[in-house]
Amino acid sequence: MRTPMRRRRGSPRPAADTVAAPAPEPRREFELGPSDNTRLANLCGPLDENLRLLETRLDVRIHRRGDTFRVSGAQALHAENLLRELFALTQSEDITPEPTWRSPARSRRCRPIACGA
Repeated sequence: MRTPMRRRRGSPRPAADTVAAPAPEPRREFELGPSDNTRLANLCGPLDENLRLLETRLDVRIHRRGDTFRVSGAQALHAENLLRELFALTQSEDITPEPTWRSPARSRRCRPIACGA
């Protein structure tokens, strides 16, 4: 009966034991300004409903503290651009889940996401 060979302390592990770390997902951090709590509340929706909808539709994670947003996921840049566009609209419109995805101005870019395609 053979006994298994032991590695010496400090000797490198065989290549089979190494596991490649996954590539970090894209991450964006940005501020929406000018800082205005009323506009931010309009953008985020009641209980952050609008942000949760964006997370679901774009498959990203959105974290917010004040007017600073952190978005991570494969479509982080798209989510940042959409949040900036929606924040600009808060100056003159109420943002609700329906207009967020059905607005004619954004339908070209958002239609595949809104339809689940």
